[in-house]
Amino acid sequence: MAESDGSFVTFADREDLSEHEVGPERFDLTTYRHPGPVAQAFFEDRSFLSFIQGPYGSAKTTTCFFKLVARAMRMPVCKDGVRRYRALVLRDTYRRMERTAIRSWVKWFPKDKGWSGGQDRPSRHQLTLVDLDGVRTDFDIEFAAVGDSDVEDFMGGYEVTDIYLNEANLQPEDVLTYALGRCGRFPSMKDLPAGASFDYGVIGDLNAPEPDSWLMRLKFGELDDQIAELGRSAYFLQPGGREPGAENLHNLPENYYTRLAAANAHQPWWVARMIDNKSGYSRHGKPVYEVYNDNLHASRDVLPIARNLPLHFGFDAGLHPSAVAGQETPDGQMRIVAEFLPGHMGPTRFGEALARWLDTEARGVPIGEGWVDPTAYNGADAEGGELNWVQIVERATGIRMQPAPSNEPGIRQDAVSQMLVHMIDGRLPGLFVSAACPDLRKGFASHYRFVKVRSDLGDGYAFRPQKNEWSHVHDALQYLCLGRRGKEAVIGNRTGSRLPDVSHASVVANTDFSVF
Repeated sequence: MAESDGSFVTFADREDLSEHEVGPERFDLTTYRHPGPVAQAFFEDRSFLSFIQGPYGSAKTTTCFFKLVARAMRMPVCKDGVRRYRALVLRDTYRRMERTAIRSWVKWFPKDKGWSGGQDRPSRHQLTLVDLDGVRTDFDIEFAAVGDSDVEDFMGGYEVTDIYLNEANLQPEDVLTYALGRCGRFPSMKDLPAGASFDYGVIGDLNAPEPDSWLMRLKFGELDDQIAELGRSAYFLQPGGREPGAENLHNLPENYYTRLAAANAHQPWWVARMIDNKSGYSRHGKPVYEVYNDNLHASRDVLPIARNLPLHFGFDAGLHPSAVAGQETPDGQMRIVAEFLPGHMGPTRFGEALARWLDTEARGVPIGEGWVDPTAYNGADAEGGELNWVQIVERATGIRMQPAPSNEPGIRQDAVSQMLVHMIDGRLPGLFVSAACPDLRKGFASHYRFVKVRSDLGDGYAFRPQKNEWSHVHDALQYLCLGRRGKEAVIGNRTGSRLPDVSHASVVANTDFSVF
């Protein structure tokens, strides 16, 4: 096939190949077969910014590499008769780079010629490709990992044609921001004939990202204010591994995805993301609430605030105060409709921020009860006229608080767990979280997790929830659930008795009621 149309090319038989050159005895591009129509469309796309999302084993990485090779063979010939092309492959860590991207690359282009670097530092592969017309292409590809480096400083020295973000969802958004400006910088325009032009930009591959990933915010294909200056952009979504039209099956063992799903049936979140190619939260470490199921316990939409049901609150005080707001429906379901994580601030600013929300989003909605960490009442000089954390927030918001029945972590966590496992009429979960609470959901799914710490007695280790930016809002949820259920009810259910119904006598059922 002619190289000028962007199709695959074969390398000509030559006897004068240098040690870096690749001839037909080493590699033939015509042996490559597209994994499927979506991968082929991504391969042929010439957008400035293009990503492909797919399940395990769908040949995303290989397709990206061949897209780079095809771009190289479409480059205009420089004044000296040689094509020149330079690509940069980026990952989050060098260890993962070695296990994934480099391993895929060397299946097609072995390291024995033109390879340098590696072992926790950038690797480089320099090859000379020769097309059917005998035109030489100097192909230069570097593999690097941003790691903990400052992204701006890391990217500053690169001048490349294209950048490939391998598993883009594992990398920060800043990588894309600074990568865009490093593309199209090679070869220098002074080395090209007048009027020459070429395709360049950023490509990337990924498994299904988490719902709050920066990739989910990019509006691919739309020239809006966010990406208008970028030119064309495109996002390609491969079918899930068990869907009709699943790609690359001809290169996988029979029943590959079916068996993989069966082996991981105890981890439905993993099956959804890695096999079915559905966005969802990942799990790292042992989550505190293993019974949580994002498909069951979380709404895909923002839950409206019912105007005729009281709002109940749970609070976690301290330097990083948090709160959650929930409403109980007549059938006993607790719906968490809002979360508050304003960051590092004192009780006055926190109370003012919450008061503004009540005055705007919840104006006219009855205010119910609030439960707070019992230690929030400490630390003030009452005789000197000082107010404690609770009193300051109460004055700002009008919410009347009371100490939660217990501060013991196990009881608090059980209060939430019991609501998660409770099914109303066998179909509705006892606890339901609005899409307006992304940090609460992320904590449930992965980031509110147990870590290994030395026990208080110093004679071993114990597992406790990790203190991080997601733990505060979960503490607030625990105080709300424990306050509504009561300590005795939670402890009683620990002994194996039937899950007691949550009392909601103050709410009168209305046959015309609808939370929507």
